[in-house]
Amino acid sequence: MKKTLAVITCVLVLAACGKLSNTVTVTNGTESAVEQITVSVCDSTWIIAELAPGESREFTAVYTLDDSFLVETPDFSGSFGYVTHGMTRDRAVITLREDSIQFEQYIEDY
Repeated sequence: MKKTLAVITCVLVLAACGKLSNTVTVTNGTESAVEQITVSVCDSTWIIAELAPGESREFTAVYTLDDSFLVETPDFSGSFGYVTHGMTRDRAVITLREDSIQFEQYIEDY
């Protein structure tokens, strides 16, 4: 009984911690593959070698300082949004368009 309770407690704690994480989603909203996408925030950098049309990649970020997102593709680059040290439940959605980079950011409600 104690082992079962311990396992259930661990599962619930891990699930709760997952809800406190920050998520960065990059989606290719163009009609062709995009190569070499780099997304950076705080001390984290993600490099996507290639992203097919309609494909998305999701990353988890820890905000260790006050910063903004740097997004670079072969055709476009820019600085977007703002995060603060210790911030949680942040959702950054980056969509690559034919002529621009679309950026949305919000705190997820539960």
